[in-house]
Amino acid sequence: MNNTSREEGYTNAAKLLEEAIAAFKANVVKPGIAHFGLGSKMNLGASSDWGLEDAFTVEMRVRFSEFASGDQCIIANESASGGFMVRNNANQLQFYIYDADANNWNGGGCCTIELDTWYHIAATYTAGGKMVFYLDGVQKSSVGCGTLTASASDLQLGTSPYYSDRYMRGDIQNVSIWEDARTADEVAADVECSFTGTEEGLMAYWPLTLNVGTEITDETGSHVATMTDVTWLDAE
Repeated sequence: MNNTSREEGYTNAAKLLEEAIAAFKANVVKPGIAHFGLGSKMNLGASSDWGLEDAFTVEMRVRFSEFASGDQCIIANESASGGFMVRNNANQLQFYIYDADANNWNGGGCCTIELDTWYHIAATYTAGGKMVFYLDGVQKSSVGCGTLTASASDLQLGTSPYYSDRYMRGDIQNVSIWEDARTADEVAADVECSFTGTEEGLMAYWPLTLNVGTEITDETGSHVATMTDVTWLDAE
């Protein structure tokens, strides 16, 4: 090998090394905050994988950066006549299920919120019992209900699986889904908690505090969520 060929080889090797280092840095797992906007969603899988018709609790931290016109779904598996939704309209949080006994949507507004403020929200449901909504560990509404009608739609964060224009604008962390209706004391204790994935009744938990890519397995190891067009803000 002559000197020219040797120098070209060194140059090419150095370039490849620089590219590899840049790719590594771009894919390093970093602390962050999942930010949802127009077109963003986190698909948690088919509703049939969850079995929410008897009872459930969904909890998470949310922060809105914009109140878009119309409905903004935080978490939902709604279809035309099935499922549930937790959403914001204007600056009012709402919790609905499709009630088989009433053959209609049942629920309503729970409380008002402000932009750029973190809130812990929790929605609980028991078939033939009550739908209860909590804000920062404090009960804000309680509505009698029948049985949730099963939905053929996927369970999603950040948007409705049924309507194409109901995207949330804001941030989500500490998403937990439980197989029962958490008590008021349990919800209050959960406000400042994270979970290990081994808690009794916990079906899934996504902290959403690390940017680990678009396919994210929850802490129980039971569910894999797929992110679409979710961006990551720097950790605070």
